[in-house]
Amino acid sequence: MHAPYACNSKYLHLGLVDGDEPYVVPLNFGYTMEDGQLTLYMHGATRGYKLDLMKANPKVFFTMNCDVKPFDGEMACQYGTAYKCLMGRGTAEVLEDPQAKMDALSNAPPENMLNIPMMFPSWELNISCNTLALI
Repeated sequence: MHAPYACNSKYLHLGLVDGDEPYVVPLNFGYTMEDGQLTLYMHGATRGYKLDLMKANPKVFFTMNCDVKPFDGEMACQYGTAYKCLMGRGTAEVLEDPQAKMDALSNAPPENMLNIPMMFPSWELNISCNTLALI
């Protein structure tokens, strides 16, 4: 399993199930890699469509593009983009415990999150911040 740091992507696209239709949303992410197990962490609001879909069906798919480099050509079919892609599937889990949220966001590499020291007012963790783990 390749770790996202080998990919250098700052965001991923998370695919969710919306009935019989796909629903894809771009998100910033952090991650941990322990014993070959990649866990991705995303944060977001405590309410909303994305969260409703995850609760209804936690099966998800992600993709992130890495080292994206457009290139030119002499005619239309010669133009393109060189890139690497990291993809995977997993199960989304909403972390409810404030300490679990702090641990997830604190342990994620800062280059993929906000790149600032993490401060967690307890009211924010309980009211306005959900942390999602993709395992």
